[in-house]
Amino acid sequence: MMKVILVIGSPREKDSTSVALGNYLVKQLEAATEIEAETHYTHRAIRSEAALPAALAALAGAELVIFAAPVYVDSMPAPAIGFLERATSFLAESAARTPGQRFVALTNCGFPEAQHGDVMLEICRRFAEQTGFAWAGGLTLGGGEPLHGRPLEASGPMARSAMAALDATATALAQGGDVPPEADALMRKPRIQPAVYRRMGNLMWKRQAKKRGLQGQLRARPFQT
Repeated sequence: MMKVILVIGSPREKDSTSVALGNYLVKQLEAATEIEAETHYTHRAIRSEAALPAALAALAGAELVIFAAPVYVDSMPAPAIGFLERATSFLAESAARTPGQRFVALTNCGFPEAQHGDVMLEICRRFAEQTGFAWAGGLTLGGGEPLHGRPLEASGPMARSAMAALDATATALAQGGDVPPEADALMRKPRIQPAVYRRMGNLMWKRQAKKRGLQGQLRARPFQT
């Protein structure tokens, strides 16, 4: 029975794309091998002295840690970073560590380019190495906002390549392996072309400005000297 902990680093918690990705990977692991899984949220843990010890103890006792968080520009939310900092101190002093622990990261961002998540994956790799986990790799998803917390199975073609990437990852992890290169390539597959994303983004801003009577101020530079 493999002990698995899913750590969610999104402030949206259950309504987040991080949860959608993490839950799907856990389900596929359950289908591939016998696991005992639990979920913890960094935003709850870092803000509650009651919730934090349970999350840190689960981290120390897990055989596989799945850390799922969004990317804000090029890093994870501050409470997620704070949780990893507290975990670093806790694990350094913990004598009750499960041997052979592995750490895998899942990240997503709203921008269409998946490489925005590479910095966060490097942060997670460094955390794993400094705290005694074997780094099992990570996956980064671009253009994840349309998923918005919906189960991947209910997200249609938008989630097809992500599901295939997580299927391959679950098989590899269940067998004691790392994230396969083909899974990384599938997860990085663009879901929306950057030009289309920019066009839709510009349209959204114009609609929001018109709604507030500010359509003539979109190019304003109030702080320009």
